[in-house]
Amino acid sequence: MPDFEKDLDYPSSRFTRICKLVNSALYPDLEIKAGADEKERKKRHRRQKELFLNAKQRFENVQKKQSANSHAYRREEKRFLNAEKLYGREDEGFREAKFKKILSLGRLDLEPYEVRSFSNTVLMVLMIIFIVVSAGVIMITDFDIFYIVPCAIATFMIPGLLSFYIDRYPYMRARRMRALTVGRMPEAIHYLSLSMRLTPSLDRAVKYAASSLPEPLSSDLRKVLWDVYMREYSSVEESFIAFAYDWSDWDEDFKRSLYMVRSAALERNTEGINRVLDKANQIIIDGTKGKLEEFSNSLKIPTMILFAVGIMLPLLLAILLPILGIGNEWTWLTVIVINLVLPVGILAYAYSILGNRPELTTPPDIGKVISPAKRGFIIFICFLACGALVTLGVILLDKSIFASLLFVWAVGLPISIYGYFTNREAKGKARAVRRMEDEYPEALFQLGNRIAEGKPLETALEKTAITMKNTLISKLFGKISYKLQVTRSSLKKVLYGPEGLLARSPARTVKNTMHTVVEASSKDPKTAGKTIMLISNYLSELKKVEKELRGRLEEVTGMMTQTAIFIAPLVMGVTVILYQLLAVNLQTYDIPEEMNVELFGFGQDTISPTVLAVSIGIYLIQLMLVVGYFVSRIDFGKDMIELKNNISIFLLIGLTCYSLAMMVTYFIGGAYVTNFTIL
Repeated sequence: MPDFEKDLDYPSSRFTRICKLVNSALYPDLEIKAGADEKERKKRHRRQKELFLNAKQRFENVQKKQSANSHAYRREEKRFLNAEKLYGREDEGFREAKFKKILSLGRLDLEPYEVRSFSNTVLMVLMIIFIVVSAGVIMITDFDIFYIVPCAIATFMIPGLLSFYIDRYPYMRARRMRALTVGRMPEAIHYLSLSMRLTPSLDRAVKYAASSLPEPLSSDLRKVLWDVYMREYSSVEESFIAFAYDWSDWDEDFKRSLYMVRSAALERNTEGINRVLDKANQIIIDGTKGKLEEFSNSLKIPTMILFAVGIMLPLLLAILLPILGIGNEWTWLTVIVINLVLPVGILAYAYSILGNRPELTTPPDIGKVISPAKRGFIIFICFLACGALVTLGVILLDKSIFASLLFVWAVGLPISIYGYFTNREAKGKARAVRRMEDEYPEALFQLGNRIAEGKPLETALEKTAITMKNTLISKLFGKISYKLQVTRSSLKKVLYGPEGLLARSPARTVKNTMHTVVEASSKDPKTAGKTIMLISNYLSELKKVEKELRGRLEEVTGMMTQTAIFIAPLVMGVTVILYQLLAVNLQTYDIPEEMNVELFGFGQDTISPTVLAVSIGIYLIQLMLVVGYFVSRIDFGKDMIELKNNISIFLLIGLTCYSLAMMVTYFIGGAYVTNFTIL
C-alpha cells in the first residue's frame, strides 16, 4: 500500500504551482467564496426549476380550458417557453463536473474556480501594465501615430491572448495526455491479457500492467487498486469497471477492450479466456490504427498553413519592404515581427498540431553518456566560435553585406556543434537499442517455438542465439543462456538481480516483456511457448502499425524537411541580396525635383540591408529549429536524441545553403550596382 500511495503522488506542473501561488497571495478566501457561489448557484437552479414547473402546470391547465387563439393561452405559452429556456440551458453544475474531469485527466491539481481566478487576474494585471507603459510611450513620442497603433494593438491583444491561453490550457493539456495515452492503450491491453492468460486474476493483471506501463496509464491502473485499498470500491472488479467507464467520453475502443478483459475473468475455461482476450487485443489494435489514419489525414491542411505562414510570409515581407518605401523608423517593428511574432506563432501552431500525435513507443532511456568535463569543453568551443565570428562580423560591419553571415553563423554554428557532439554517443547507443528491439520479435518467436517443442529454457536460448547470429539480440540471449548454465541461478535473478543483464537496460520493451517470459517459463512447455509467441506476434503487429504511421507521414515530413534545409535557405539568401541591390538602386536613383512624385517611397532611406540580412538569417535559424522539432516529433515522438540530431543537421545544411545562395546571387547581380562591394 505505501508504494501505491507514493506512485499516486503526481508531480505538480509549473502551471499548477503558479496558479496556486497567485491565488493564495491575492485571494486567501477564494475557496470560501467559491463554496458560497456554489450554494448560490444551486439555490438559483432550484428557483428556476420551481418556476419552470409552475409555468408548465399553468400552461397545461390553460390547454385544457382555453383555445389556442385566446389571450390567456398565448400569455401562458409565452411564460412557459421563457421558463423552459431558462431552465433548459446547460446546467452549470454539469459544466463544472466536466471541467473537473478535464483537470483530472490533465494531471492538474486544481479546482475550476482557481483556473478562472488566475486567468482573470492575469488579464487585469497585464491590462494595467500595458496601459501604463503605452501611455508613457505615447506621451514621450508626442502622440506619434506610428507608436499609438502598435501600443493599442499590444494593449488589447496580448493580455486577452494570455488570458484565453490560461483558460484553454487545461483542455490542451488533457488533449495531449489523451494523445499520449492512445499510443499506450494497445500496450496496456496486451499486458493485461498476458497476465490473464497465465493466471486468470484481474487484480494480478492490473498490478502487472501498472508495473510495466509508462505514465500516465501506469498511475491510472495503480489507482484502480488504490481505490479498493481506500474502500472507495468494494472489489477490484468494481473499481476496474469504473476505470473503464471513465474512458467512455475519450476512447470507446479502449473502454470496450477493458470490458472484454473484465469478461475474461468470468470465463471458466482456458479456451474461453483466450478467445475473449484475443477479441480485446483486436479491438484496441483496430481502434489505434483508425486513430493513426485519422491523425495522418488531418496533417495536410495544417502543414500547408505552416508552410505558408512560416516561409512564404516572411519572404514576401522582405521583398515588399523597399517597394513600399518603408524607412529606418520601421526597423524595430520589422525585426519584432520577423524574429518574435512569426517564430512564436509558428511554434505555437506546430505545438498544437503535435498535441494530437499518438505516442506508440517510448524512446530508449540512454541517460547521461557524456562526462561533465567533456560537456564543458564543448560549451567552451561553442562560446569561442561565437565570439570569433561576432568579432570578425563587427570588423567587417560597414564593409560588406556578408558581415551579416558571420552574425548568423555565430548563432547557428554553436547550436549545431553543441547538439551534434553532446548527442553523438547517445545517438549510437539509442540506434543500437532500436536495432535490438527490431530483432526481438523474431527471436521471441523462435524461443517460444523451441520451448513449446519441450526443449529446456537454457537450450532454447542457446539455439535461438546461434540461429540469429550476428545480431544484437543473439548476444543477449547467448549471455542469458551462459549465465543460467554457469551460475545455476533462476532466470529472474539472471535478468533482474543486482547484476542482472536487464537491470539497467535502456531497451524498455525487452526489459518489460521478459518479465512475462520469466513467469511463463514456470508453466508447462506448451503454455510457456504459446505465451512467448503471443508476445512476439503482438510486438510484430505494433511494429507494423508504427511503420504504417511513418509511411503515411513520410510525405508530410519529407516536404517540411526539404523546405527547411534547402528551399527556404536558398530563397532567403537570394531575397537578402536582391533587397540589397534594390535598396542601393533606390538610394542612388535621382528623381528630378520638378516631377514631385514619391513613387511609393522610392528614394527614401530604407531599412539597413545588414540589419534585414541578420534578421532574416536569425529567422531562418528559428524556422529550422521549429521545423526540426516538428519533424522529429512526428517521426520519433518524444525522443530528445533524434530531436538534437535533426536540429544540428538542419542548421548546418540550411546555413550552408543560405550562405551559398547569398554569394552566388551577389556575384551574378552585384557587378551591375555601384557602391555594392564585397569589401
